[in-house]
Amino acid sequence: MGFLAIDHLIAQTSETKVVNTFADYVPAEWLAGFGIRFRIVFGTWPDDFYDDFAAHRACGFPQPDEPCRTSTPAPAPAAANGRIVFSSNRDGNSEIYVMNADGSNQTRLTNHPGFDGAPVWAPDGQRIAFTSGRGGNAEIYVMNADGTGVSQLTDTTDGWNEPSTSPFSGSPAWSSDGQRIAFSSNRESVLGSEVYVMNADGTNVARLAPDYVSHWGSSPAWSPDGQRIAFSSNSEDGGEEIYVMNSDGSNLTRLTHRYRIDLAPAWSPDGSRIAFMTDVPDPNSGNLGIYVMNADGSHQTWLTGRSSWDDYYPAWSPDGRRIAFQSDRDGNFNIYVMYADGSNPTRLTSHSASDVHPHWTSSARLGPIPSPGDAPIATRVAQLERQVSALQDEASVQQTRIDALKRFLAALQSLVDRLAARVAALESATPQPQAP
Repeated sequence: MGFLAIDHLIAQTSETKVVNTFADYVPAEWLAGFGIRFRIVFGTWPDDFYDDFAAHRACGFPQPDEPCRTSTPAPAPAAANGRIVFSSNRDGNSEIYVMNADGSNQTRLTNHPGFDGAPVWAPDGQRIAFTSGRGGNAEIYVMNADGTGVSQLTDTTDGWNEPSTSPFSGSPAWSSDGQRIAFSSNRESVLGSEVYVMNADGTNVARLAPDYVSHWGSSPAWSPDGQRIAFSSNSEDGGEEIYVMNSDGSNLTRLTHRYRIDLAPAWSPDGSRIAFMTDVPDPNSGNLGIYVMNADGSHQTWLTGRSSWDDYYPAWSPDGRRIAFQSDRDGNFNIYVMYADGSNPTRLTSHSASDVHPHWTSSARLGPIPSPGDAPIATRVAQLERQVSALQDEASVQQTRIDALKRFLAALQSLVDRLAARVAALESATPQPQAP
């Protein structure tokens, strides 16, 4: 386990102090964030740093050799809050499934002979938009979070007169207020798809940026503030790149210039970063991995992916600490989750079929209560009880975090007081120069 050595630049002393209480557990930026006048001399972080920190935090930040202050266990790396929706062909054809963020309670939501895929949660967690071929060609549908109330939103065949190409609309993405959905469609171009936006009920369809780069705009992703839409498109120099534009189609900006395949942008919850999938560093392998960059395209960083497997479709956790994705690193595609820096990838699904295209929502955003007649009274009561229990669990988790933070701050203040006392002792022991 690595540690921090902290040079406390209080007064004029240059003494180096190893702070055991926090040395193994607290990132340097935490100390700086509290305005403490410390300078980091050196520090190393092992691969299991976050696991150790989570365990120490769960114990209430005890002093050295002090027992754990709370019996609340630290969560496993993948045991984040929320639910993940995904698609799978485990039952013979592609259907929509949902599971807890730790991979438990995998539940099938759709049951149709047609293709159902690319599911995305509405911001309130009440609905799921998805792409389906149940009507003969790919269109966008929406349903309640429990799989009921399926309705079709788009009809790309309306006015279609190009027999050589199949019409399609897909890759839905909700606006942050849940009032609109962006999507890609070839409804006005046989050359490829373009980005469109519509109301959440399927009305007022409008094409965005009709004159951008080329006729291939796919995988739109709405920024958390609702002001911008990121998407992938063919570039003028032949690559598949990530672009961003205002939600009305103006101010088109190219973010990547990798001259490779950059696809499926996904905004972090705070809007500061964008994850996407692209070629792994070995361009001769033909495999794709996950990268992340700042929202302006800077600081592009490789997170995961190797020349021997593919990692696709990043999806951020609601707190921005983790990223879910699909990978075939174990032979077939399954859903994985990793920390936002690419560390500690953990497998959530383990099926011989393909589990793909994850999307995450918060556990506090619960599915709708069925309307009268949708289920027996006993079933509705059980659903209500589960929702109440989930809310209570969420509140308990948040209170535990608040209590731990209070103890952390108290211990930090104690550290500052001890350091100040040490400096005062050093100053009093230092001979004062005699006046001439």
